[in-house]
Amino acid sequence: MPDRKPDPSFNITDFEDAESLLDYIQTIGENVHWEYKARGEYSKNANALKAKVSREVSAFANTEGGYLVFGVSETLTDRENGQVIKSRSEMKPDRSYDYTYNIDGWDSLKTMDAMESYLNGIVSKSVMPNLIQFKVVRVNRRDKAQDPIFVAIIEKSDTAPHQTNYDDKHFVYYWRQGDKSEQAPHYHLENLRNRVTRTVLRIEGWQFVIPKIEDHTANYYVEMTLQLFIRNVTFQIATHWGIHVKNISEHSNWKPIDSDGSLESGIVVGNPNAVILPTQLLTVNVRLKSKVPTHPIRGSLNSMLEARVAELTLLARPISQNNVGEEVELRNMGDGRLEQEIHDKLCRLHGR
Repeated sequence: MPDRKPDPSFNITDFEDAESLLDYIQTIGENVHWEYKARGEYSKNANALKAKVSREVSAFANTEGGYLVFGVSETLTDRENGQVIKSRSEMKPDRSYDYTYNIDGWDSLKTMDAMESYLNGIVSKSVMPNLIQFKVVRVNRRDKAQDPIFVAIIEKSDTAPHQTNYDDKHFVYYWRQGDKSEQAPHYHLENLRNRVTRTVLRIEGWQFVIPKIEDHTANYYVEMTLQLFIRNVTFQIATHWGIHVKNISEHSNWKPIDSDGSLESGIVVGNPNAVILPTQLLTVNVRLKSKVPTHPIRGSLNSMLEARVAELTLLARPISQNNVGEEVELRNMGDGRLEQEIHDKLCRLHGR
């Protein structure tokens, strides 16, 4: 999958627990991609939480994306006199401050199990148009009994600009400048609006399935279907579209079933009579076939078929009437599922 995270070098799954993530946060502080919200600020005021989230989500989505962390507090200490101040609004321009971050967890508004769903709803509806390209991740503490933190991973949005929905000012566009979310200037909004005229399709996932294996005496014929999950991530209708699929394997004997073209030079698949509506998710099937000798010289038939599947690597790129999408490399996930499908179908074919 293409990496559309605000910071491609950061992967939240690299951190085993909230304490490990906090160590990373200590090194970066708040910046153009990171913002932290403490439980104490909003423990008894859901409307204040919604207003703040609305502003930050608008800013991240209208700029380069970002990480909105719930359950981490910030402490600012005057380097000269050691005085601790409560908020950045109390900072003086002629003073220097040290920043430290602490976990205070996030259980104040909902139970732990319901909080992830609750935050998903707030983030999505905090801006207009509602946000599509984001996810909320729960990061547990080392002591599972302690309150976790939550991270909303917000991508740079293909449907920007987004205006606030819950903010007390209402219908304001923000962008991210350094570690602050500020009202976006007119020229930035115009640039975003000009971009929105494109119809952007994205490959959100894929899988290979093997519907059948046939014994034709001299050869086995294996049919494999590549299922592509395509989403229209903009608010423009895709009236003319297709998926360009090309084989980049060094050695491959797979051929398309529904096309006269060659995988080596690339084929375009899709339904010319179907449109893809805004935000719609569509499944596109690419049927492939391969021929394997009935009596392989070396190795079992099962192993030969598994090798034939493993050798296939494809590149797929969605195309709309006015945009060329991001290219994705597709190969067998290596989770054993296809290998098991091959084994089961051979057993049924041979009556075992």
